[in-house]
Amino acid sequence: MNKQIPLILLLVAAAIVTACSGQTESEVESESCEASVTGTVDFPDLTDPPGDYAVRVAIVDASIDLSSTVGSSPYLSDQAFRNSEQFPISYELCYDSSEVEEDVTYTIWVNVEQKPSSMTLGLNEALNPVITGGNPTKDVDIIVTPGFAEPSQ
Repeated sequence: MNKQIPLILLLVAAAIVTACSGQTESEVESESCEASVTGTVDFPDLTDPPGDYAVRVAIVDASIDLSSTVGSSPYLSDQAFRNSEQFPISYELCYDSSEVEEDVTYTIWVNVEQKPSSMTLGLNEALNPVITGGNPTKDVDIIVTPGFAEPSQ
């Protein structure tokens, strides 16, 4: 019992600090973002969603063939959602601005897939440039369409 008292005190102290901070975890994460792209993802054709699906939203170099990046991360930033989220989904992709190359066109890439089969239910077909070349970083709204397709330019 005596060995458990320090652990209990540590947990109580952590709970008090968290409660007194007055900030939620997402607010703390948002404040720690040096730079970010925000917007929504909508999938209007997904009227009868499967039991389990996942959504990945990412900032990618528009010149990279995503199918050729096996084993490495092609993303400047990414965020994943599970089927508990309803469309439209709001996202915030934090990124390190020192990793941005000004001569690269970055785009938002979205993939919706059924789990556990990883079958693609939908992707965004349009190129949605962000960050460089005067392109936006706020209110970047993406529409996902059914089926598998590479984003078109």
